[in-house]
Amino acid sequence: MLLEGSGLIVSLPARELAGFRPSGSLFGEEELRKAALSAELASALKAVRQFCAARQVSLRFLAHPEIFTHGDSLAWLHRRLGGITDHLCLSDGYAVRPVPSMRNHLFLYRLGSYESAVAFQRLSHCAPELLGSLTTQVNTAMDFGGNTKSIAPPPVLLQVLRQQGHRRTASARWHFYAPHRSGEGNMGRMLASDVSPAAVFRDVQRVAYVPLTTSACHDPAFRKIVAKLVSACVADESQGCVIRLPELTAAAADTGSLTAASKELVRALSRVKARPKSKRRPAVALTGADLIEQWPVALTCPVDLVLHSSYEFWRHPRERYRCFRDITVFSMQGAASSEVELRKLLSLALGRACE
Repeated sequence: MLLEGSGLIVSLPARELAGFRPSGSLFGEEELRKAALSAELASALKAVRQFCAARQVSLRFLAHPEIFTHGDSLAWLHRRLGGITDHLCLSDGYAVRPVPSMRNHLFLYRLGSYESAVAFQRLSHCAPELLGSLTTQVNTAMDFGGNTKSIAPPPVLLQVLRQQGHRRTASARWHFYAPHRSGEGNMGRMLASDVSPAAVFRDVQRVAYVPLTTSACHDPAFRKIVAKLVSACVADESQGCVIRLPELTAAAADTGSLTAASKELVRALSRVKARPKSKRRPAVALTGADLIEQWPVALTCPVDLVLHSSYEFWRHPRERYRCFRDITVFSMQGAASSEVELRKLLSLALGRACE
């Protein structure tokens, strides 16, 4: 359970708050509006706000929780909290800072970022006992401490409850995919194109949608899955695939530039061979837009959702997943997670049992 008392105290990663100077160690939500936060942290805070509003409990923020370890400083904090016993640590993976004598909960909101996922792997190897001592883990089902001494705080779901309208951004362009050409240079030409999804998928009977994260792009096993999906579209004109490239901004699309993560994916896709003697391009499109957020889109056939477990499924309300026919989730390679607990968590968030 995430909440037992009448309020929630939340700490934020120092890396996200560079230049932000709150009025004190404890501050309110109105001050946080002055800080420039990442999109991932903004989504995590949205879920937290909606959670507290639905339960009509107070929400406050704590700066530098690492200074409240014992003695006078910890006693001062408890006096100021007024009976609040739950502390939610929003972590980007680089640090986890629990507060002694409180119920500490860990929310890793940036596992989709390869750099943050690697940083957290280092942290979990160095301090498994610290992570295992947490009351709950939010939106993850990880085991800490290795195979012989595994510790797994109970998972809880904290999901965005509602979204206002559909987000339309400059990254919502669609680009054609052409297989078996010179990898990166060819990708530049693809990103310079602008196609209509209605035209690409006109004769398709089934589409697989793959929203990638940078963690997914660095996962060799998942890159093979994506390449297999694209290869199926090359072999069968009735199948289609939409690939959401991570961090593909409008500027990147205009210049044909790619992140290091996307380059890893391009190398995997460059091994997909073109269909011999076919004048039609395979029904595969690249985009920077997340269709889960952008739905509805110009697709009239059934759409399957293919997720890497690093995808931030909690950023969307449960009803956003109803439009997909089947949902398949692939575990992150090398991640120590409980499959049983992860299935429960995902089924609750997605509103159905997933494969």
